[in-house]
Amino acid sequence: MGTIKLWASIVGLVAVCGGVYKYLRNKTVAEAPAARTIASTVGTTKPIDKSEERPSGKFNAWDYHFKPGKAFEAEFKREISGEAQKQKGVTAQFAESKIDGKVTFHGVKYESSTVSVVAHFDLKTLQSPLVDFSIAYEFGVLKGPGADKAKAAAPVPAAPAKPGEPATATAALPAKFKNSILLELTPSGRIRRILRTTPGMSDEGASLMSEAVTAMLYRWPEESPPKNGGKVTRDERDETGKKFKMDYEYTNSGSDEVMIKGIAVLEPPKKQEGMLEQMVFEATSRKELVCAWDKKAGVPKSLNWSVSQEVKAGKEKLVSASATVASTWKDAGDSIFSVEDLAKFNQVVDLDAIKRKRQANANTRAQKKGKDVAMDWNSARAGLGGVEGSGMTDEARDQFFNNFAEVLKDNPALLEEYKNEAIRYPAGARQVNMILGAMGYVGDEDAQKAMIDLYKRPGATPNEKEKVLIEMALSPQALTPDTKEFLQEVYKGDDAERSQQAGYALGASITKDPDPALVDQFKREIASAGGDTDKKVYLLQVMGNNKGTQFQAEVNSAYSSSDPQIRAAAIDALRWRKDEEGRNMLFAAIARETEPGVKTVAYRALQYQPYDTRTRDELSGCANREKDDSIRSVCYDVLLAHMQDAGTRDIIARNADRETSEPIKFKLRNALSQ
Repeated sequence: MGTIKLWASIVGLVAVCGGVYKYLRNKTVAEAPAARTIASTVGTTKPIDKSEERPSGKFNAWDYHFKPGKAFEAEFKREISGEAQKQKGVTAQFAESKIDGKVTFHGVKYESSTVSVVAHFDLKTLQSPLVDFSIAYEFGVLKGPGADKAKAAAPVPAAPAKPGEPATATAALPAKFKNSILLELTPSGRIRRILRTTPGMSDEGASLMSEAVTAMLYRWPEESPPKNGGKVTRDERDETGKKFKMDYEYTNSGSDEVMIKGIAVLEPPKKQEGMLEQMVFEATSRKELVCAWDKKAGVPKSLNWSVSQEVKAGKEKLVSASATVASTWKDAGDSIFSVEDLAKFNQVVDLDAIKRKRQANANTRAQKKGKDVAMDWNSARAGLGGVEGSGMTDEARDQFFNNFAEVLKDNPALLEEYKNEAIRYPAGARQVNMILGAMGYVGDEDAQKAMIDLYKRPGATPNEKEKVLIEMALSPQALTPDTKEFLQEVYKGDDAERSQQAGYALGASITKDPDPALVDQFKREIASAGGDTDKKVYLLQVMGNNKGTQFQAEVNSAYSSSDPQIRAAAIDALRWRKDEEGRNMLFAAIARETEPGVKTVAYRALQYQPYDTRTRDELSGCANREKDDSIRSVCYDVLLAHMQDAGTRDIIARNADRETSEPIKFKLRNALSQ
């Protein structure tokens, strides 16, 4: 049992790897090899078929002998991964899910051909895009900054009944019930029903754990294997009911142990005559297993199996995906659960309803974000490893970063994982900058602290430190007092370049947090600058990063300066101003300025202004009246950035032929040809 559940995950992985592969959803599921089993259970109890009926208390040789009062422990690891070619020569890596840890099966009751087994989980790793990260917190595998946010979404046990009050179904339960579910199984290992306690494991958690269990309970064919070993081929069925051939080889490796090897390979159908090779999708599927079966105990000693699929168009591989399960079993002594404990498991888990909910959530996320692939942390981390020297186009790399940052924004509890990943890479690696960019995109208190930690880590490069300071200047959220204290330390430090960048970040922070002390600090500094032109220019740039009017008096004074450098800095400080006074000053500066360098700054500032009729007409007039090539070039750059806006293409077309500067003419004609 278990192959179908994993195979369904593989097919899902293949299906999201690009629109062209939607063909596979209808085609290859039916061709995929799978064990003869049922992939999921619904809220009602599954019926027992004739082959699964047993005399009371009896087990067949190839049943799972979960006898009442007996326990078995299984160490297991399940992983699903794959890759898909996103475009010619560019491959994207995916790792859909990973679960590893141990599960202890406690036999409790056996009657009417149904075995009641409590499965208790102790996990090391739980990574899956199918569940909220509160589930990882629920199982104790998510720690670090942000875990408290996941905790808020995790199930909260009810308080025990007070003395003198009757116990209720929602009272807190003994510790042994935590991370435990009740499985009602046929002796052959097919799950008929799953139940959880109230309070206890969430439905999503129970669903995910049931998938882990089904991966370890392989349903063997009903027929007995050859007594002295040998090979046998049997017909089995996938989840659609389609038959396929599974070859088994049995070897007696001892009086109490049988080694079982199984393999099934489905080759693609032959290409029809006359069909173009590149138009044929060929899917090759493969299933393998190796099991050491303990005949005396009636459970595996070890069970390892895998399913994989590769899809090609002609000779070109488009998609490959695989799932592996490895488990080792041992005797765990006596069961710690009694028949009386079964009543505590009073909530049926409807896996089909959860599956529908997951799919609906996935569809909503995909529609909201417009992504080809819904990325989770595993696929984000795998993709990150392929960024450096991968042959990715800039566009593909940008798209990856957008998705990579969204993963952290959607799941802030992953912050510690992102931070650890940054530490894992060598200083100066492109991936570190991407991680810092994702943290900056989130910008909350925890993200700011993580960026400070990475700034201060031994070996951090100047480029990485600069990236931290830039992200703080662009922060979507207000900077915390600790962050501003850190920036003040850098601002007042000996590293001149980092000091300047810290000042820019402090100036920008005033937009979201008009800190009076910080405003007064910069006012005092520019007032005491005296004849230091460089310092005045720098402080005006700092003030310009604030999009408000807190420094209006200082900008007004510099705006009227006889020093062109100071005037230019004052005009540049107006670039973010959307209020009438700020805009009027900016357009007035364009009209009055005769200094080419200052006028160039004024025109360039228009790229930050609303692209309304006033802005467009000013830029169009620049192209007609300005004689200086450098000024016209800047005006055209701003216009070209709005090529898709109404009227802009007409302006460019009118001016392209009469433009006297050959470099500018080439730039305009090239833009029109796009």
